[in-house]
Amino acid sequence: MHIPTSKSMLHGGYYPSSDARIVADELILRFKYGVLVQSSSISAYLNDHKFWILCPHINTFYGNQKRQMMDLIECQLQHRDTGSCENCSGLRQCHACPTEYEIKVYSAGATGHVLEVTTWRSLGSGRTPNDPKWQQQLEHDKNTPYRSCAFAFKPGSIRSAFESQENGD
Repeated sequence: MHIPTSKSMLHGGYYPSSDARIVADELILRFKYGVLVQSSSISAYLNDHKFWILCPHINTFYGNQKRQMMDLIECQLQHRDTGSCENCSGLRQCHACPTEYEIKVYSAGATGHVLEVTTWRSLGSGRTPNDPKWQQQLEHDKNTPYRSCAFAFKPGSIRSAFESQENGD
């Protein structure tokens, strides 16, 4: 894993990345972004910054979701030298749309830590704007309810499909 240094990071310690692939007749997007934070200010950073939107259903604008992400990151920081535990490592998924995400914390030495968030989002085939996978990824106003059915997909399948294309499989 390439850990950006302060010289290679954009926007004062923030680095974004995005890629798209067609896999099995579906458009899958991968968004990766991270931020370089001084070790002494990680808790303050997490409390002050509310910009993470993983999908329309998971973001850090709301107290409970923000607290869950902060707990996950703080757990990783507690045992960063011994590896992550079952509670804070691994791939997670949205229960309302075909999105998978992973949050990691890397040491950047004396500079601090890199907080990195990666999402893989399946947008459907794109053949119609009524594709349920596409519809579920759109922002809805408060008067338009989300579809009540969650998408059943095997955990890891979206990330795996995207990454296998990247590796030439």
